[in-house]
Amino acid sequence: MEKSARFRTLAAMLATVALLSDCGGSGGYGGGPGGGATTYSVGGRVDGLDPSTSVTLMNNSNSDSVVVSANGSFAFPMGLAYLAAYDVTVQTQPTGRTCVVINGSGSVPFANVTNLAVACTSNTNAPAVGNLVITEVMADPGGTDTSKEWFEVVNLGGTLDLGGVVVTSGSGLFVVPAGTSIPSGSFFIFAGESNATLNGGLPFVSINYGSALVLTNTNFSLTLKAATTIVDAVAFAAMPSGASLTLKQSAFDPTANDSQSNWCTSMSAYGTGTDKGTPGATNSDCP
Repeated sequence: MEKSARFRTLAAMLATVALLSDCGGSGGYGGGPGGGATTYSVGGRVDGLDPSTSVTLMNNSNSDSVVVSANGSFAFPMGLAYLAAYDVTVQTQPTGRTCVVINGSGSVPFANVTNLAVACTSNTNAPAVGNLVITEVMADPGGTDTSKEWFEVVNLGGTLDLGGVVVTSGSGLFVVPAGTSIPSGSFFIFAGESNATLNGGLPFVSINYGSALVLTNTNFSLTLKAATTIVDAVAFAAMPSGASLTLKQSAFDPTANDSQSNWCTSMSAYGTGTDKGTPGATNSDCP
């Protein structure tokens, strides 16, 4: 009688395991059709699309495709198993814009892939080398850096469409939202916080990159890219504390601003604290 009870218990346990396996509850991968292997989605975010346009993306690893017709999050219809490869490229470009895929290839972890970035810039008035220049950087404000970091650019050309421009600093990445344009001759301030009470009293914030970028105090780098073109980039070994680095007006050029000798430490106070800089204004501290 005791053996019979143990046998029934063992049979019930085996049946439960088999049921979980059929339902994909094992979390395994590589199972055949009907095997219930756990799969994970592959996707990310599209930015820079114009209204009423779309971009078609292809995962070359399994020939899966998705049409994205609005800015925001997307995912491919077919999930992939753990360690499966993915290789995402643009299959069909949207009208009037060129899209590039960032973080487009890799292997699926034990989680959904959500870090693909698709950046779509204008074919007619996106920034080009020489017309959008990095002119000032505040990477190490006084006190806590949180919310008070910023950088400034100037437009030396005609009105530019910044939608889809990719900004990178270190490992951080930010794509400028669609519909963002900068007038000719204007300064734009990029910052992680729009509230003047929290950002040190900036006069305005043109583009809020939130927590996507962290401006480091040492081994600093900053790059602006439109599609496959690096529009401007700067790099510094160390940043001053409590003051911005500001570019000489005679060096408002994407090549001249590569030289540390063309940059000065700001001396003019701004905002609500003791930090020094000239955000959104002429760089008078650097003759």
